[in-house]
Amino acid sequence: MLDFARYAMDSDLIICMGDTLSHLDSFGEIECLFCNVLENLRNNGKFLISFRDYSIELLGLDRFIPVQNDDNKIMTTF
Repeated sequence: MLDFARYAMDSDLIICMGDTLSHLDSFGEIECLFCNVLENLRNNGKFLISFRDYSIELLGLDRFIPVQNDDNKIMTTF
């Protein structure tokens, strides 16, 4: 995740699903990620970061988050 810049150089929009931040090893790595974002956004580019609401436990099928799909597959996470 810290090496995303080779895929997103000079971007108008960079999106980070906040749950992924917990996969980084330290606050320093989070700071490094944010610095990389700033370095790779165009002027007036946007950085969108979101977090799920953990105040209510999701149960059953509500736990699944669709990630990607095509005619033959559905990729989810939970």
